Amino acid sequence: MSQQAATLFNSTEFASHIGELKELLSLFLETLKSESDLLKLPPSDQLTKTLQQKSELAEQLQTSQHSLESFLKTSELQHLSQVLAPPHSEHLDNALKKQIQDVLTLSQACSDLNLANGISVQMLSNINQASLRILSGGPEQTTNTYSAKGETQTGDKRSPIAKA
Repeated sequence: MSQQAATLFNSTEFASHIGELKELLSLFLETLKSESDLLKLPPSDQLTKTLQQKSELAEQLQTSQHSLESFLKTSELQHLSQVLAPPHSEHLDNALKKQIQDVLTLSQACSDLNLANGISVQMLSNINQASLRILSGGPEQTTNTYSAKGETQTGDKRSPIAKA
């Protein structure tokens, strides 16, 4: 790493990128927690507002991430975690190292919670689709069960529970 690249890590611009990303990730994590709580309740306007906020924050995060990636490329680095490895880390003060580690930790937490929320949404969708099929008497998914004799059998076609 050149001397010029090493001094970039001490610059105000790099610290600004990290600070902005940390703030956005904190807001995004709080929004994801709110989304997670709201997914456990009946649908509401609050969930719609939270999803809109999540979308806006995701766009801001993407912009901030691209800006940081461009900055890192000028230092011949590909990923933020490389900054914490020697010899790059030798040129960082401890406060900036902690902020970088916080960004990496927040990023992982956001990814995990976003994945969990996505799985919850998919499960709710599957439940709703199955309920609609049952209520409408529509084609069911082929399900094999075992008979009393231990042989596999396909479930009988269902009729609607009620007709309007």
